[in-house]
Amino acid sequence: MDQKNANMINMGIGCFFIPFGIFMLFMGISFFTVADRNSTENAIMSLSLAAGILMLFGAYQNIRRGLVKNKALSSYENEVKKQLNQSAPKAIPDPKGSPDLEDAETYKPDIIAQWSYTTDEWARMRKSEQKRRFKEGIWVSLLFGLLGGLLLYASREVAFGFAFVFSLALGVLISLIKVIMSNSLLTSNKTNTILLTTNALIINGKFKVIQDDAIQLEYIKPVQKNQDNYLEFSLQWATRNGITNDQLQVLIPEQYKEDSAKVLAYYKAKGVTIK
Repeated sequence: MDQKNANMINMGIGCFFIPFGIFMLFMGISFFTVADRNSTENAIMSLSLAAGILMLFGAYQNIRRGLVKNKALSSYENEVKKQLNQSAPKAIPDPKGSPDLEDAETYKPDIIAQWSYTTDEWARMRKSEQKRRFKEGIWVSLLFGLLGGLLLYASREVAFGFAFVFSLALGVLISLIKVIMSNSLLTSNKTNTILLTTNALIINGKFKVIQDDAIQLEYIKPVQKNQDNYLEFSLQWATRNGITNDQLQVLIPEQYKEDSAKVLAYYKAKGVTIK
């Protein structure tokens, strides 16, 4: 997903929870006026106050994070534009540490490579990514349906068939969302380019973060499909249920095949695993 859209979603979620937090807070405060509260009323008051405070704090954190990310993103993009206006990158730069995206105001990112694509190359890359996402979605949906069905069947005492279909539908929905986001990221323009930078892939102007305080670049792997060569970027991040990951495959245009080894050497020097 484009980082700008992700920031907007974070801030939207924060704004969504503000009225609920205020409501829960006032509901808890209202119990202070009740004389001789019993244990149930005390419990409701405590839970309401705690829920209100947590909702408001979470909303503040989401909104603040979105604003900080937007500011850092703007600074990072301005620095990239400044470097592009000065001169096109002619050689792979030397790596200079691994800062977070939020440090972009004081850090000058490296433009590692700037790849231009023909209409046919871009169409092949988009079709390949779409096919990969659909294939991945089938397995994810089946696994989600099987495991989710077993858990629901065991915990809720519902029919396994219903539990499986419900979980499968949820898995299909998640897979479709991933396909839609992938298609959106690889929308074709009149001129199609990908900038490979220290912390992000800038795909036709859309900012795909690959390394910051939340997202880590797990590995990069060269992949060959038919006659085409790709670089697979695997990203990982922490969730409440543990570490999760996702991959994005970028086509190496024919005229930049020799550059790909230097690109891999750059990321390897930054500590990224090259498979």
